[in-house]
Amino acid sequence: MSHDSKAWKLFKLTSGSGAAPHIWGAAVEAQIGRLRAARDDLISYRYTRPHVGPIEPSARLEYEAHFLLVAIRNVVRIAEAIAKLHDSEELAWAIGDFRANFPHAANLRDYAEHFDAYQLGEGKHQKPATGKDSQVPENSRLWLTWWGADDPRTARLTASLGDRQIDLEEAAEGAITLAHAAHQAWLEGWQEAAWAEGDATAQPE
Repeated sequence: MSHDSKAWKLFKLTSGSGAAPHIWGAAVEAQIGRLRAARDDLISYRYTRPHVGPIEPSARLEYEAHFLLVAIRNVVRIAEAIAKLHDSEELAWAIGDFRANFPHAANLRDYAEHFDAYQLGEGKHQKPATGKDSQVPENSRLWLTWWGADDPRTARLTASLGDRQIDLEEAAEGAITLAHAAHQAWLEGWQEAAWAEGDATAQPE
């Protein structure tokens, strides 16, 4: 198999640790479960002094949300990389649908990975707007919301940065669907390219 071939590039793209779409889809599924569990534990949590034992649910809620945002963005990243190598209408539609429904997923992930800059008002999206990206106020921070319903356990888990908001549960479901589409496109593209390369090699001179 030629190292310049489409089949090799598709294989190489997903062969490293943490690179395949099904891995990040599974990560998203695990993270949204952990986030919901932290929310439920926080609702029933009662602080006692001195504090001993596991980390407080409020801390868990925050770091699980950060990890979820990163996992969602990585689903999109690998899906876009596969789409560049294999022309799949289904994958192109899935990417477009995710972008349309969750346009701020990447922006909020940027905060999750560079929270130190945002805390000081120096984040990428706090700087003067360039191109299509709009600016958020310099004092913008990532806020998690998990209340607003009669039963807090049924309230939607949302994250916001300035005026940019994302429903974490809906975004997780969308990312899992996108991961499935990306994996299917990768499999189809790899098989198609491998068979085509095999047929070409078998042709008599």
